Amino acid sequence: MNAESIKITLEKLWLSPSAAPNRGEDGNPKTARIGGVERARVSSQCQKRTIREALRMVAKELGIEDMINVVRTHALAPELNRILVERGMSLDDAAKLARIGFSAMGCKAKARAKTKDDNLVPLSSALYALTKKEIATIADVLEKNASAYMSEFDAATEKAVKESVEAAKKKAKKSGKKFDEEVVMEKARKNIKCPVKIANAIKKSVSGLEHSAECRFMGRMLASLEGMGVDSRILLPSAFGIECYAPEEDFFVAMDDLHDQTGVDGKRMVPTAVQNMGTRILTSNIFYHVLVIEVGEVAMEIGVEKAAKFAEALLDTFVTARIRGGRSYSGNNNMPSYVRVTAGIHDYNNAEAFAVPLQATYPEDNLIKMGVEKLEKNAEMFTAKYHQVPKFKAQMYVAEDRDVEGECKNFNEMKERLRKFLSTLTVSKGEKK
Repeated sequence: MNAESIKITLEKLWLSPSAAPNRGEDGNPKTARIGGVERARVSSQCQKRTIREALRMVAKELGIEDMINVVRTHALAPELNRILVERGMSLDDAAKLARIGFSAMGCKAKARAKTKDDNLVPLSSALYALTKKEIATIADVLEKNASAYMSEFDAATEKAVKESVEAAKKKAKKSGKKFDEEVVMEKARKNIKCPVKIANAIKKSVSGLEHSAECRFMGRMLASLEGMGVDSRILLPSAFGIECYAPEEDFFVAMDDLHDQTGVDGKRMVPTAVQNMGTRILTSNIFYHVLVIEVGEVAMEIGVEKAAKFAEALLDTFVTARIRGGRSYSGNNNMPSYVRVTAGIHDYNNAEAFAVPLQATYPEDNLIKMGVEKLEKNAEMFTAKYHQVPKFKAQMYVAEDRDVEGECKNFNEMKERLRKFLSTLTVSKGEKK
């Protein structure tokens, strides 16, 4: 089967006990209005972080360590510095070249960090990722052109410092206020831009390199750096509750203090005033999660075999990874109650099944079972109406062993079925294999 247009849709229903799996800036659980009513929400960013961390844990087992290897630009300069020092470059030269590579990639210094050798290197506030292969390539270019680049960068720095001091003098003369020349010079050095010629050479060296699967997972939007953008091949929207949002106020005491009190029988410890009392908002909900992998696009870029392993790793981590929002409870460690995997040329997202929030009547109704039935009915309806018959389907409902198409007895069986399906995929002649 040609992999070019294949998409894999992963879905799950997951019960969160009374907790706050993902908090907003106000400290309360995140919410969203869906179907005209407020629902609990787990953001895409929160899920991506959880899955990225879990991917690193399964990478070695699946033999895809080379695909899970991105470094955030926050640590770009320290990483370049480390590589150049390991290659035998002096500490001063390595720090200077790391700064050149750092600024060439459009990074602005946010702060400075000390290396083991007390070398000051800049940290960036930029939030995109580079693969280790890209960083090694940047280091190659810097090492090869070290003398020329440092001379040109020094000249550009000297010119920028001179212009900044002159501008500060004119401003001070006009306003009648004094200025600190050292502060102006340091600020100019800190914000120096990489000369265009050097920046273009460095960017050209990394453009066109094969991106890791993790980089494809995250995506990279860089309008200012031509050729450095990376389209995300993963759709991971916010998860939302299939029932109405019902917040509850939880009173907590963080600590009971003890103190010495002398009684008839001598000293003894007795409780006194409690500390850190307060309240917080919690909620319990059943969340619907969906993740879509453009496995065909990934296969065209990194080959079918690697794409298949990456898809398998994503299924594993999507199901088993724990949402760990700020100050959340251990109850968030629940495994999903229902998991569904479909593959075909369409996105089989069934979020519409929960446009109307579900409401159970105790003890007759089981809300999770109602959610499973709604999801599967919605999938059948769309298949019938649009003739979008999936090429592959597997599902697992933990509470029951059902006799339905695609039902798996356990998660291992589901992974094995997906593995067999992925092994049938091929790419067009001339593409990666």
